[in-house]
Amino acid sequence: MKGIQGKEYWINRPLNDPEHDWGEDSPNWAEGYLSWESVIHPHRKLIVDSLRVFEPLRSILEVGCNAGPNLYRISQKYTSSSLYFGCDVNEDVIRIARENFGAYVTFNVSSALDVPKLYKENSMDVLLTDAVLIYVNPTEIEETLRGFDKVVRKGMIFVERYDYKSELGVFNNSWNRNYERLLTKMGYEVVKQKLGKKFWPTSKNWAKYGYIFIARKKAPVENEDSHLVEHLKLSRETFIPNPFARVHV
Repeated sequence: MKGIQGKEYWINRPLNDPEHDWGEDSPNWAEGYLSWESVIHPHRKLIVDSLRVFEPLRSILEVGCNAGPNLYRISQKYTSSSLYFGCDVNEDVIRIARENFGAYVTFNVSSALDVPKLYKENSMDVLLTDAVLIYVNPTEIEETLRGFDKVVRKGMIFVERYDYKSELGVFNNSWNRNYERLLTKMGYEVVKQKLGKKFWPTSKNWAKYGYIFIARKKAPVENEDSHLVEHLKLSRETFIPNPFARVHV
């Protein structure tokens, strides 16, 4: 992956960008996220396993979902027991995600900062980010996290880069920060685990600075959003096809 880029870069990144983050043989960089190399990457299994602390799950939102490799892995475990949502700032990756998943996952174009404008308060059990907040600058990170907090009922999972000393962020080829401290101040119980080479063997920086943060609300909101409940009833009665029939192997 290229060095740190701002939101505008990801919004405007053309599909014909010759540099691929995943899957060098994929038709374009966005579909590279659906490559076998990407889908089976060890850190994605860690994300799926971490969701257990929030069960039962009715709804999951991934912010910065790209073409959906994490949502695919999650959907393979939880099948029709949950509703899936994803958003990303790039219109092309959202189009590709919709083409691969069909209607049972709801994808929208949105930045991390605009999440509370798009999703209802307390509408998601869990919110996930994976290498997304590393692009959020220090002037926006606290507002971004407050917006996430409005949307979630149970908690959040972040796969991001950690720096013990800095809450707002220190620049080291990405914005690294102390999410444990930020989320604890917001009323969350936080557990973190270093990724290391076991969970990110393909990048020295991610192996060194990458962590998974599992943040659970101390007093989770229990009321159900009726809109989600009705759609959940429908999804349980609907056959969910393999959304990755076109996955690049």
